[in-house]
Amino acid sequence: MNIDDETVMTTLQNMLDRYGDDALFEVERRVDELRLSGNDEALSLWLAVRQALFRKLGLPEPGPQHPLH
Repeated sequence: MNIDDETVMTTLQNMLDRYGDDALFEVERRVDELRLSGNDEALSLWLAVRQALFRKLGLPEPGPQHPLH
């Protein structure tokens, strides 16, 4: 899967539009589900979306294995 900045930012904006203040929880949920399913390609996208969301919110960026909860 080719993960470009446009794809990440579009996905991020869709999550913010759809979930608002719950976007971070929803992104984390997707990351957890994809990690458990072993879908590494999709997981890479959602880890990039998570990182962009943390930056947007001004939070310290987690490493790829960092659980939010």
